[in-house]
Amino acid sequence: MAPSRRIFVPTDSTEYIAVKVLGTQNGITIDLSSTPVEVGIRPVHDGAIFGPVVFYQADWEVVQGIYYARVLIGPEPGGINLSVDTYNVWVKVYATPQLLIRKSPTILEIRPAETA
Repeated sequence: MAPSRRIFVPTDSTEYIAVKVLGTQNGITIDLSSTPVEVGIRPVHDGAIFGPVVFYQADWEVVQGIYYARVLIGPEPGGINLSVDTYNVWVKVYATPQLLIRKSPTILEIRPAETA
């Protein structure tokens, strides 16, 4: 399993979070750009999991041939507005006939807004 990666987002910021997705078939990287994808978020408190994973429609970002599923987090229009907390991040890829759901090593921390 990959080492965890922490992303810190203040409550007053709106920004993309991205989850790396490796898609291969017979050892060859496949084009995921037209494959539907969602990113899921679930709060975690002291290692305990609370509630179901809530999935949100995501889009793809490709950087140097590597695919990332991304969602907009924050209070601005189009963003997913989350409370101050720590969250596990999941990815769901609709690779027909498969439906792939995986927990990402990404940990998302929503922190109180910075004060000037």
